[in-house]
Amino acid sequence: MKKLFKVLGTIAMLAVLVLSLAACDNLMDFIDQITGNNNQEKTLTLSGQVNEMMTNDDPPSVSYQAYNGEKLTVSVSGMTEKGTITNGQLSITLGKPTSLENLKDESHDSDLTISPSSAKGFMFQNLNIENSDDHQNLGRINFTINSSDDNVSVTMEMVGYWYVDRDVTISSKEKTETDDYPNGYTTIYTTKAISLALKAGWNTLYIKEEASMKNEGDNIIEERTTTISLGNPSSLKWVLDFDGSSEKIEGGDEGDGLAPIQPAGNILSKNTWTVGGYR
Repeated sequence: MKKLFKVLGTIAMLAVLVLSLAACDNLMDFIDQITGNNNQEKTLTLSGQVNEMMTNDDPPSVSYQAYNGEKLTVSVSGMTEKGTITNGQLSITLGKPTSLENLKDESHDSDLTISPSSAKGFMFQNLNIENSDDHQNLGRINFTINSSDDNVSVTMEMVGYWYVDRDVTISSKEKTETDDYPNGYTTIYTTKAISLALKAGWNTLYIKEEASMKNEGDNIIEERTTTISLGNPSSLKWVLDFDGSSEKIEGGDEGDGLAPIQPAGNILSKNTWTVGGYR
């Protein structure tokens, strides 16, 4: 009889386990529940001095100045939390996004390997400015220009913030693409091999693009190299309107030759300015 009770007890425990698994999206969700390794309480706090960026054409150069204008409200598209820029200081705290998308479904690059393929996530790069006619967005970047008579090189560094619902790895091999144009202009895009180990919760993605342009006889050669890793270098700054969306960046009142800057976009999308070696 004791053996029978023991068998029945085991069957009951297995039934509870099966029902628990059925209530979860998959095994990983169940493991998170019984181990307490869920990410609903994980938050991302962003803060620091906000700057404005100026780029000059002659000679090519970049400068930054601390923002000390009106109080601004900031938010992230697809999230409900709001923050502020007060006395030039950013402050916003983000929780778990309410809408997560399957990473594999969002990827437009067949060369990316995502494991597990069921992982879901949410990514943003810019904070939106809600209450200003002069400013549209805020990003964490660093932009440098070096030039000589025949050569110009530009380095663009930026970060994106990525929430994932479980540990996930993303990888791809190095790839190069060349575009030749009839006017003697050639662009060579190279994306270094990607190897990312994202942890459940928020992660900071570091994107660096190095671009150079040189004259070779009657031809112009442009080379762009993109590197993607995890990190948040201290050299980066919070910069308003770094994508050239504000009138101040695009030209100014006196036609002072300020040039717009373009953002990198989403790592999972081919159709971006920099990531993946595509424009």
